Amino acid sequence: MRIGDRDYPVVKIGNQLWMAENLDLKWPDLKIGINGETQEDAAWYYANDEATYGANELRAGLLYNGICVYSLRDGNLLPEGWHVPTVDEWQVLLDYYGGANVAAPPLKSADYESQQWGGTNLSRLNVIPAGYRMDSQFKEFGTASIVWTSTPGLGNTWAAKYFNKIPVEKVRQYDHYRYRAASIRLVKNL
Repeated sequence: MRIGDRDYPVVKIGNQLWMAENLDLKWPDLKIGINGETQEDAAWYYANDEATYGANELRAGLLYNGICVYSLRDGNLLPEGWHVPTVDEWQVLLDYYGGANVAAPPLKSADYESQQWGGTNLSRLNVIPAGYRMDSQFKEFGTASIVWTSTPGLGNTWAAKYFNKIPVEKVRQYDHYRYRAASIRLVKNL
């Protein structure tokens, strides 16, 4: 699948077609603040280091704030037929691998060098511990990955999926504040 100037690998899992790498899309006016204002950045490479964490090296992709999720969900920025997955679409994926309590290893990269990441990549989804951004600080690269859903949470949040190295097996869900930043994967419309 091509988005912008990049080709992304895709993988079929059950009846779903998923992007097998984190989104790394920059587009004009990507300065979207929490209230929709254009005063602050809305996407970052981990530690503001594109050379290391961008397409050329680790392919960790960008970390997007929750307003970007809204823009991607309701805008025309993505290839036709692709979207940020809902909580329900994530649940279908997790259920395919036995449910949230055991699905993490087949979804996680087996190649990532971090000890105890615990991935087998049986799915070929290749989730890496790309970290996240919270309170203007980058956190947990190498130990965790937070991936947005397009399902609104309570208040000023979006539901997100959290992969951690401990416990290795479990994928947790929680509401992540919109001003925080996390990875994005896409799924094909059914």
